[in-house]
Amino acid sequence: TLRVGVTRLSTADAIDPARASTVGGYLIARQLYDTLTEYGTDGQVAMRLAESIEADGAADVWIIRLREAVWHDGSPVTADDVIHTFRRILDPESPLPPANSLPFMDPDGLSRVDDRTVRVELRYPTMILPNALTSPTMAMVPQGFDPEAPIGSGPFRLESFEPGTRMAFAANPSYWRDGLPRIEALEVVGFPDSVSAVNALLGGQIDAAPSIDPALAPVVERAGDRFTVFEYPTSGTLTWQMNA
Repeated sequence: TLRVGVTRLSTADAIDPARASTVGGYLIARQLYDTLTEYGTDGQVAMRLAESIEADGAADVWIIRLREAVWHDGSPVTADDVIHTFRRILDPESPLPPANSLPFMDPDGLSRVDDRTVRVELRYPTMILPNALTSPTMAMVPQGFDPEAPIGSGPFRLESFEPGTRMAFAANPSYWRDGLPRIEALEVVGFPDSVSAVNALLGGQIDAAPSIDPALAPVVERAGDRFTVFEYPTSGTLTWQMNA
């Protein structure tokens, strides 16, 4: 079991990926579910649950081809599940935040070509469809999805959930990515701040503490060779919104 300490878990953390808006909600979405695409550390869009996403010459029709994958209950991920996910997000009777990122998508323009292929006819041409599908809120869910008993295609299954405090996951042995996950279980523990997370790390209550305050990195480094501080590129951005 890998024990990870995370700051800013919240009672508002959502199990439904389409309602994720917090650190914990995004964390859950990344463990339980898959998006069709993702950003690599080089900032470029890469395929994830999708094997390919290709546009026609005018970029108003796109073809999504799924890789072979299964849901946590063992049933295959199909084109019908992808169509269901998009229509669920775009349903005006049940407005979900991700719908704002898909203004060009028409729920009536979605059609099944075969079990693993979806044809997407857009309201107007765009080249950013693959980019829009990278967000954890765009994670694919099966038909009949129930947030009370969540099923995804991600690397882990949810074992227990204490909002704002703790969450536990078990490895998905049928995950489509070879060699992943590399651990049998994942436990996420919430801390109010980086200081308490680092203290728990140094005290052996957790094994890893991601995204700590950079000022605390030297504290961890001075604690001895039991610990390693990793720095790596990400596609995250910090923006300042100016009231001009």
